[in-house]
Amino acid sequence: MKNALLCSALGAALLSTTASAQVINEFQPNPSGSDPATQTIEIAGTPGESFAGNVLTIDSDGTGDGFIGTVDRLTAFSGTFDANGLLTVEVDDLENPSITMVLTGDDATAMIGDDLDADGDGMLDSVASLGTVFDAINSPDSEGDFAVGYADQLGGTSMAFVGSEPVLVFRETTTGVLHAVDFAAVVYDQTGAIVDPSVFDLPPGEPTFGAVNPSITGVADTDGDGIGDDVDNCTLVANPDQLDTNGDLIGNICDGDLSNNCSISFEDLGLMKAVFFSNDPDADLSGNGSVSFEDLGLLKEAFFGPPGPSAAGCDAGS
Repeated sequence: MKNALLCSALGAALLSTTASAQVINEFQPNPSGSDPATQTIEIAGTPGESFAGNVLTIDSDGTGDGFIGTVDRLTAFSGTFDANGLLTVEVDDLENPSITMVLTGDDATAMIGDDLDADGDGMLDSVASLGTVFDAINSPDSEGDFAVGYADQLGGTSMAFVGSEPVLVFRETTTGVLHAVDFAAVVYDQTGAIVDPSVFDLPPGEPTFGAVNPSITGVADTDGDGIGDDVDNCTLVANPDQLDTNGDLIGNICDGDLSNNCSISFEDLGLMKAVFFSNDPDADLSGNGSVSFEDLGLLKEAFFGPPGPSAAGCDAGS
């Protein structure tokens, strides 16, 4: 109860000093490979506007290392937001993935080594030295560190712990919602919910510093062929040409149902054998101009099942 009341009071006090015109847009809490000497932080703001401020990190490692609440990185910078409203900053490599990254104005007086949580209770003792706080993001690498993060107290966002440390954190362009990518390339939103990577217009696991971040298109593309699942005539096998010679709304490559009865069976096997080594278009599942063992293999893969799946056709919604 004490912490809840303190957090509420501190949050209210911060309303007068927290701004939102500029936000942290992308960073790598713990990039793959060996630790670099420096790394890039991307800030988003108003295109064409100049900005001067600081990027600093507060140790949020709740393992009892004695540094919790300490400012361990601080970089002053200035620049102009480009046509996309982006500005990149080079900072020293982040000491620990469990950090609270803070974007402040140039009125901050905090210094590296300052302890903002002297009693280590997970509550900032004072924020006066941070000046104007524009954004804060807590990036934890353990459940305990998630509880320690200071971002909420600074009017920012505490990313949920998702079972491993993130290698990339970015804001989705359309909504501004934060997303994290782990070492296994699994994508999570800021609440910890898994997000299908195929709903983004760009690969979400690739850093885009200095360029627009991925946007959610709202339509998954499970097979990655550039055709959204809502219109793809074969949603699990890539077929960008959408070849459908019999016009049943199911792409040839996943349509061994030559009898058109919504089931692939010995009847279809017999129909294929009857036209083997011909150029029969419907039995040419691979679309290479000839009915061959490749097509027979495709038919056998779906034996005793329905054709597809596809966005329409006899299997739609199954």
